[in-house]
Order: sequence, then structure tokens, then C-alpha cells
Amino acid sequence: MNGIMALAAALLILAANAGSAIAADTLAISLEESVRIALERNKDLIVAREKTSEARALVGETETAFLPQITGSAGYTRLDVAPFIPTSRFGMLGGGLLPKEIVIGLRDNYAATLRLQQPLFTGGRITKTRDIARLAGNEAESDVQRAARELVYEVKRAYLSCVKAANTERVAAESVNRFEAHLADIQTLRDAGLAADNDVLKTKVYLSESRLALMRALHAVRLARTYFCNVVDLPLASEILFTSSIEAAAPIGIDLETAVGTGLRKREELQSMEYRNRMTRKEFEMARGGYLPDVSFFANLNYLYPNREYERDFYSSWSMGVLAQMNLFDWGRTAYRIRQSRSRLRQIETAERSLRDAITLDVTETYFSLIEAWNEIEAARENVAQAEENHRVTAARFKEGLATNTEMLDAQVLLTGARTIRESAAADYLIARADLARAVGADIP
Repeated sequence: MNGIMALAAALLILAANAGSAIAADTLAISLEESVRIALERNKDLIVAREKTSEARALVGETETAFLPQITGSAGYTRLDVAPFIPTSRFGMLGGGLLPKEIVIGLRDNYAATLRLQQPLFTGGRITKTRDIARLAGNEAESDVQRAARELVYEVKRAYLSCVKAANTERVAAESVNRFEAHLADIQTLRDAGLAADNDVLKTKVYLSESRLALMRALHAVRLARTYFCNVVDLPLASEILFTSSIEAAAPIGIDLETAVGTGLRKREELQSMEYRNRMTRKEFEMARGGYLPDVSFFANLNYLYPNREYERDFYSSWSMGVLAQMNLFDWGRTAYRIRQSRSRLRQIETAERSLRDAITLDVTETYFSLIEAWNEIEAARENVAQAEENHRVTAARFKEGLATNTEMLDAQVLLTGARTIRESAAADYLIARADLARAVGADIP
């Protein structure tokens, strides 16, 4: 037992020395500041924002399809032999004076072409592609908002958990101080012959247990602080001073029906699902457009070598026209695409109904959890008041010799437990409020 007490005392001394050594490097931070830092530094949120930028760039890319496209090409071709006409096909014409072949071209050929093409009709494919890109951009923005909302909740939960752990540590330290003071009193009484040795031993056991509880509280503080630093993207070894209080807790001003309705309107997941639904409908329309022709205007400017008279010189030419292309037979590929789009649309509609049910359940659960947390606060406050009064009366009776050592120890244990529950209830209530705000997708009154 003495070894445990010595270990606990050594741990407390080391913690105190470490705290004084790094006090100058401690970061004082509020809940609002924590949220701001996390929104700026969170890597997943940065990736989500980049996906939004990517989606916007895709919209710009699709809009270029409405404009005329200008392409250029250049090439060089060397033939094994220059084009020629054999004179044998002329029979005896020329009296045998003609050569065996008449060269009509060159082995070296050059060609450069500048082509302009403007779509005239595509069955709505270009327009729907642009619309799909815009909807994808809207979905990406909804994903950013959802990720930010989830991050805000995680930061608040981590911050409040740290404050809760720190308050629990404070209550545990106060308990240790009370047991140490009581041990000194009971030892004085024992020396005066007014208490038994067993009372001293029993008090030491309670003191040892309170020190172990303080050790666990210290570990909980470190773990909570490390998790908080990870969420906010701070160095994990940072020493943090949490400046926001958890005392100002007030009941919510929203009923369950309003909370559910707000969640079904505000949750970004439903907005993303709506955008996905509309995109799939556009894809379905595009698939049906595969039965329609594509019509475009084209104009070509050519620069060729050799010239039309097969001389060693360049010449230019131009051409223009209207090109129509239509799928006449593709083994049912267009029909299969239509079936795929129709199936995806049904999947999304089913998933949307399921998501609405899930959001309703999520809001309902968090709402009742918040109500329960508020009731626990009320009960904890009353419990602390009763425990404090019980401790005061028992201490007074103990000094007068009317209460036993066991009663005094039990009163201290009850007081420590009541205060610990009160601190936990206050933090849990604020965490539950943050969770309900996450569930409804908006701040709650």
C-alpha cells in the first residue's frame, strides 16, 4: 500500500513540475477558435474543397463544346516509288518512242490542314453534359458543407471532452486533498486514543483509491488533449489551456417535429442525393438521345506539296460542308445504356427514401439523448447539493464525536462522485447539443 501511495505522489509531483516547465508554451484556445483552426487546417476538408474546384473546372470544359473547335494537323509521307502511269497501256501509240512509264507525282509528299468544326445538333448531348457537370459541382459543394458540419461537431466533442476530463481531474484532486486532511485528523485522534488503528488503515485505503482515481483522471486528460490536437491538426504534444466554460447550459427551444423537419430540409446528404437524382435523369435523357443524329458544320484549309500539277511547289485549297452522323445499328448498345440509366435512377430514388428514414431516426435519437442529458444535469445538481449538505453535516458530527470514521469516509466518497457526475453531465449535455445541431444540419436555439 505504501508503494502505491509513493507512486501516486511521485506522479503528481512530476505532473506539477512538467506543467510549470511548459506553462510559457501553453496555447490558450476557446471553442470558437478551435473550430476556426480546424476548418482551415483539416486535410479531408481541404481535399473536399479541391474536388469542388475540380467540378467547377469540369463545367468550364463542357461549355467549350458549344463553341467551334479548330484543329490542325501536319504530316510528311515518303513513297517507295513516285506515282506513275505505265505506257504499255497506250499500245503502239507514239511509235515506240514513249518511255516505259510516265511519272505523275513525287516520292516526298507534305500536307498541312486547318479544320474548323461547329456542332449544329447533337440531340441535347452537349447541353445535358454541361448540366450534369453543374449538378456535380453542386453536389461537391454540398459534400464540403457536410464535411465541415461533421468536423465542427468532432471539434466541439473533442474540446468539451477535454474540459470534462480537466474538471474531473480537478474534482479528483480535491478528493485527494480532503482524504489527506482527514487522514491527518484521524491520525491525531488515534494518537490521542480516540480512534482505532483500523480507522487509520481504512482512511489510507480510501486515500490510495482517490489517488488512483486522480492518476486515471490525469491519463484521461492527456488522451483527450491528444485526440483534440489530432482533430484540430495541432502538434499532438501541444499543451492546451481550454478557456471556454461548460457551466452556461440552457434547455433547448425546439420540439422534435421541428427538429426532424429541419433535418430533412437542411441535411446536405439529401441535397447531394437530389443532385445525383437529377444527374441520373440527365444521363437517361442522353442515353435516349443516342438514337438521334449529330449534325455539324466543317471548314478545311489545306496546304499541300506537290501542287495540283505535281510540281515541286506548295499550294493551298479549302473545303466546307455539313456533316451528319447517325447510329443505324449498334447491336442494342443504346438500348442497354437506357436500361442502365433507368436502373440507376430507381436505385437513387430508393436510396433517397432510405436516407430520409435514416435522418429522421438520427434526429430523433439525438433529440431524446439531449433531453436525457438535460434531465441528468438537473438530477446531478440536486445530487451535488444533497451530497455537500451530507458532507457538511457528517463532518460537523464527526468533529463532535457523533459520527464514525466510516460515515465520514462514505460522505466524502458520495461528494466526490456527485461532483464528478455533475461535471460529466454538463459536458455531455453540450456535446449532445452539438450532436443535435449536426443531425439537423443547423444551429439549434
